[in-house]
Amino acid sequence: MRGLHKSKSIEDLIAETEFLARNNTKELVLIAQDTTDYGKDLYNKRNISELVGRLSEVKGVEWIRMMYAYPSRFPENLIDEIKNNEKVCKYIDIPLQHISDNILKSMRRGITSRQTKRIINST
Repeated sequence: MRGLHKSKSIEDLIAETEFLARNNTKELVLIAQDTTDYGKDLYNKRNISELVGRLSEVKGVEWIRMMYAYPSRFPENLIDEIKNNEKVCKYIDIPLQHISDNILKSMRRGITSRQTKRIINST
């Protein structure tokens, strides 16, 4: 994929979630090219933890699952949200094509194998 990431506002996503919940949707799957980058374009910061917390407050939502969370930009506060929020599935889809430092460097992933393992072990 190419191009800039484009986030929907938290308010728009809450409204969409409320609509889905009224229609008996129980599980939300947050999916993006990189969910850890959520909000950077709108709020000048990565805001995935706040989004997950706010979506979990919508009545009727029972589970929230995240897809494509890149380890090089994984926010520490997201780990806390996952641990402390019972509606967040203890599952994250993290693309780990390689764990070799040489390959990670050549792919310009911006992370080392040691940093990746630290993130995985902390979740």
